Amino acid sequence: MRGLIIPILLVFLVAAAVATVVTLLRQRSRQEREDRLAKLIDAHGPIRCLLAARMLADLAKRGDGKAVAIAWERIELPLLQALPDCPPDGKVGLIAALDAAALIAPREVAKQLITMRNSLVA
Repeated sequence: MRGLIIPILLVFLVAAAVATVVTLLRQRSRQEREDRLAKLIDAHGPIRCLLAARMLADLAKRGDGKAVAIAWERIELPLLQALPDCPPDGKVGLIAALDAAALIAPREVAKQLITMRNSLVA
């Protein structure tokens, strides 16, 4: 029994270290996402449109539907305000990003993403 104590303690120590690293990485990722959202919301004109397309495409590539829903809640209105200033090439990229994000987003958010996408196509 005494021979098992040290390996068990080492396993717990390694597990605690891994949990700490994972937590720190998640916090860092969350902070980067918040910084990107703030930068997008503070942007004006066509830059906002391009930043939104890049952000939605990145979130879709990661397959993080929950993050898409959180981001969409904050960027929908600012993006809607920026659409008239969006360059034609930017609209093409935004349409693709909205499509990709809608595939992984929760159902209600996907409907909103597709509605905006359809307004760009029309």
